[in-house]
Amino acid sequence: MAGARGRPRRAAGLVAGAGALALLVAAPFLVGAVGGGGSERSLAVLPVGMRSSLGELLLVHGAFVATFLAGLFGAVGRERPLPVLGGAVALGVAAVAVGLPALAPFGLLLVAGWVALRTDRAGFETVLVVGGAGLALLVELVFLNEQAGPGRMNTVFKTYAQVWPLWAAAAGVVLGGLLRAPPRPDAAALWPSAGTRDVASAVFVSLLLASTGMYAAFALPAHVDGRYPDEPTLDGTHFVGTFHSDERRPIEWLDAREGQPALLSAPATGVYPGAENPRGHSPRMYRWDASPAASLTGLPTVAGWHHEVGYRGPDAYFSRVRQVDDAYTSRAAAVEVLREHDVRYVWVGPAERERYGSSGPIDFASIDGVERIDAASTPTVTVYRVTESELPPASRLRDEEN
Repeated sequence: MAGARGRPRRAAGLVAGAGALALLVAAPFLVGAVGGGGSERSLAVLPVGMRSSLGELLLVHGAFVATFLAGLFGAVGRERPLPVLGGAVALGVAAVAVGLPALAPFGLLLVAGWVALRTDRAGFETVLVVGGAGLALLVELVFLNEQAGPGRMNTVFKTYAQVWPLWAAAAGVVLGGLLRAPPRPDAAALWPSAGTRDVASAVFVSLLLASTGMYAAFALPAHVDGRYPDEPTLDGTHFVGTFHSDERRPIEWLDAREGQPALLSAPATGVYPGAENPRGHSPRMYRWDASPAASLTGLPTVAGWHHEVGYRGPDAYFSRVRQVDDAYTSRAAAVEVLREHDVRYVWVGPAERERYGSSGPIDFASIDGVERIDAASTPTVTVYRVTESELPPASRLRDEEN
């Protein structure tokens, strides 16, 4: 009995220690990207109107929930099935009544999992089930209020990235256990015979796999049909040579550079505050021409996608956007930006020509210290190399422009 009373204290100590270690590891992110820089992020309670309905939750999580409840019911509900079923129904009704439908499936998993673990009727897979259920319930209660996406979009994406691996690993163990569970003396309370139970388990698992497996059967052909009908591929960069052949060679050339040299390319954002002309309307995010070289090589660019507003704050991001726009339309501004941001390469492609129109892009090769790289250029893309020590004074170029 004393040992049982000591378990909660030991568990609390382990959780507190793990939490403190996690805060220590995440401190640079919490203090910098989240807490400073004008990012305007805060933890907020999710309004009732933004919470998922029970139907939506079951549509997304139903297969996992059914799998885990079947396994947990076998662990905690066989001896007294009616009270367990009654408690589950009561929890579901209460969850809907208080405006928190997620409490029905996820709360039930948490309670059943805790009982199974507390009474030594489950293994480590149940720890994964409980962990995933807790995370899934968490995003129905709080979210990170930020500018990088509408509402709790990023909170859901980033949190569920942890839920899926936890549940995927647990589901395999639970489904295997349903198929090979040995007969128990108390099984007669639910099944006329062990054979009936085995058949029911097999039918349940078969239906579950058949219904969820259809997603892969339909999703993969939909992803490749029409694009690679003859030679389907999972190579995420194969499309570049197929649909953007003029940009493939410049991207591969930049990707082969050593280190992380900075790249100047058009920012992927629409109109920014204070824009004086139509430039800034393209390229937009989620399009091919939105920083393709930086996206596919990992080279840092001076101003990337508009999402940086959520990470750096609007002042820092739009300040760089203005600098980049000025660099493509003024030789003097270009020299200042190339020096300030230690730019080693300049990209001029279809997006830059569309964005700056008649006002640019300037001829970067007309600036001392900037040379066109023939091996990396194509009819639609020009790549320039910058030698900072040879750049002229910006003041001289400004006098020439005036």
